[in-house]
Amino acid sequence: MDEFTAQHSVTIPVAWGDMDALGHVNNTVYSRWFETARIEWFARVEIATTGGSIGPILARTELDFRSPVTWPDTVEVAI
Repeated sequence: MDEFTAQHSVTIPVAWGDMDALGHVNNTVYSRWFETARIEWFARVEIATTGGSIGPILARTELDFRSPVTWPDTVEVAI
């Protein structure tokens, strides 16, 4: 996290089931980890995620994969 100052972070252990047949975390899992961090942040700052006609949206994502992640790693997701 030396490139920026995080407003919120969550530590997530890599589950065995997160890996694909090639033995590293499947690309779709990263988006799920980001979702977990976002929802925890929404709860922390008391942003409603259900029930009203106006709420937060995810307009765009972009991922740059730098190195493979495998079980039993732990990741820190920061927003």
